[in-house]
Order: sequence, then C-alpha cells, then structure tokens
Amino acid sequence: MQAPEKETMDSLWSDLPRDIVEMVLLFLPLASAMQFKSVCQEWREFLASNRYYRRRSKVKQKEPWLFLCTSGMFSCAFDFSLKRWHKILNPPIYRQSIVSASGNLVCLGNLVADCRALSICDPVRKLVKNLAPMNKIQFIHKVSLNLHKDETYKIVVVGENDRAVNNFGGLLTEVYVSETQIWRMSGETMAEAKFGLDAGVWINNRFYCIVEMPYGVVIFDQKRDAWEELDAKMPADCNGISSPCLVECRGRLLMVLRNSNSKFQIWELVKKRGGLKEKEDYEWVLLEETPEHIELQFMDAFMTSSAKSERLICCGVGEWVCIMTQLGPSALGFDMVKKKWEWIGKDPAFPQGRNSHLYAFPLHPISCCQL
Repeated sequence: MQAPEKETMDSLWSDLPRDIVEMVLLFLPLASAMQFKSVCQEWREFLASNRYYRRRSKVKQKEPWLFLCTSGMFSCAFDFSLKRWHKILNPPIYRQSIVSASGNLVCLGNLVADCRALSICDPVRKLVKNLAPMNKIQFIHKVSLNLHKDETYKIVVVGENDRAVNNFGGLLTEVYVSETQIWRMSGETMAEAKFGLDAGVWINNRFYCIVEMPYGVVIFDQKRDAWEELDAKMPADCNGISSPCLVECRGRLLMVLRNSNSKFQIWELVKKRGGLKEKEDYEWVLLEETPEHIELQFMDAFMTSSAKSERLICCGVGEWVCIMTQLGPSALGFDMVKKKWEWIGKDPAFPQGRNSHLYAFPLHPISCCQL
C-alpha cells in the first residue's frame, strides 16, 4: 500500500509547474530548504544557485540567527523563528578562526600571532575568499566587518607592524573596501590602547568598542576615517570583573555587565536632558537588571565560585539581548519589547567539537552579497 502512495506524491510534485515548486522552496525555513537538496538533482542545483539566493534575499527576512563563533570545528546558530539550534561547520583555513561577522558574512584571521591577510566566508553557502595582504599591519589588535545595505562591505583592522619595535606613535588602522578589493591606510593613528574582549558593534557606520586601559568606549567614524573617544562616564560597576560588552539592538547602543552583586545589568547610551546645544552630551542609563531567581539559575547552569569573573559573551539579535559565558551551553535572553527574561536554549556543540565560545554575532543567513 505504501509504494503506490509514494508514487502518487512523487507524481504530484513532478507535475507541478517549476515556478510553483521554486516558490515553495523560497518560503521554506532555510534549514528545511537545505535538506531538500537531497530530493533530486534539479532541486539541488536550484537551491545552490545564485538565482535562489538572489530571490530568497528579496523575500521578507525573519529575525537573524544568534551566531556563536568558535575556534573548533563547529560554530552554532540559534534560529529564533524555529526555536532551534543549527551546527555550522567552520571554514578549514589554517591558523585562522572567525573574528568578526556582519550580515551573511564572517571574517577570519588570527588575533594571537602574526597575521598579514584575512579571509571572508559565507558560512551557509560555504564560499571563501582570501583577501590581499594588509599594507603594514602584521599583528592585529581589533578587527571588525561591516556589511552595508548596498551589499558592499568594509573591514576595519587596528594593529601594529612590528612587535620588536615600541609603537610610541600609536596603533595603525587599515580599511579593506570590497568595491576596490584593496586595503587603504586610515588617515591617522590611534593612541596605544588595550581593547576589551567584546567584539564591538556598528551603528550608522560608526564602530564602537571597549578599551580597558583606561576603561571607556572608542569610536571609529567611517565617514571621517578617524577615531574618537566617547564622552560619557562608564557605569560605576564597569571594571575588569564586570567584563562589559557592547550590544546593538534596533539602532540602540547598549552595554551588558555583571555588577558587584553578580547581577546582570543592561545599560543604554542616551542623550543627557538639558545637555549643551553645541555638544552631544551622553550618559549611560540603567534599563534592566536580572531578578534574583534568574541570576540563581544562571549561576547554577554556568558558574562555579571560582569563575565569577569569567567574561561574558553578549549579542543583540532583533529585539533580543543574549548573554552567555564560555563555561556552559545555555544562553540567557532579554526581550526588549516584552521586557521579559527567558532561557534561549543549549548550544548543541558544547563542549564537543570546539574549544569555547569566543564571539557572538547576529547572522543573516541569506543575502545576495557577493564575496
């Protein structure tokens, strides 16, 4: 009885016009569509084609995935629309791991050793492009990828060219421009600084990241091609123990930290009321703090008494602020719209197949951006 039924289903799909079949595949969740590659050669070719990705990118996009980049074999991504995790095989590039991400692209490099060249990868399509070597930078301090709405991208790298020489003149900045496919030197050097461990965020073509000595936030303005300091006093509990992280959420600049009472706090950068008209006066304002029962669950799930200073890995994904550590698989989320704390779920790759969480980024799995 089963064989005729299967033949009927096969006949049903084979008799459908091709444009109808393609429309169905376009509106399937991405993870489901990728599984349909095994149905037949025609579907496999369509789902791997540039035409599919161009058309898919025009379909109304769901929320981006929460992408946990690691230095092991796999990274993991949480799909909020399906409430499930996906394991993604990392690009097998020697001595390089994921150091930044934007849109559907990830940037690979080496932050602990000599690294003159970076790579760009689309982890869903498994496409990789090796970039030209940088002009002068050999040792990277900070790197960030910024994908623009017109599908072009820039990479900003801060570093030094020779660790055997004291860099009293400051750190160098180089910018890779996808339109020209070349590196250019930034117009000015950046004062010597120790960058924080968070990845930093882009808002309106301005890159914000934390520096630890002294504690503060610095900004690279892509239009002015220059660095500046954020003139806003850091929250009182912002120190080496709190492991602060910057998060972007719907264009808002947020900071997540753990205070002296081990509670997680979310702060927002806002304009001061009554600030000087000729000057943009800003301040950090406390928005949310974990209730006691959430904090106890987090401590039980992740922490030991000797690891309270373990750094946080945080990310803004749509309306969510996501908080993780390297010590456990669970992710805690705060919905900025519903004002509600929730457990997102457990990373299925922890701890097998990789070393630890390193960075978290919002990843849009579909885009027609060409490497």
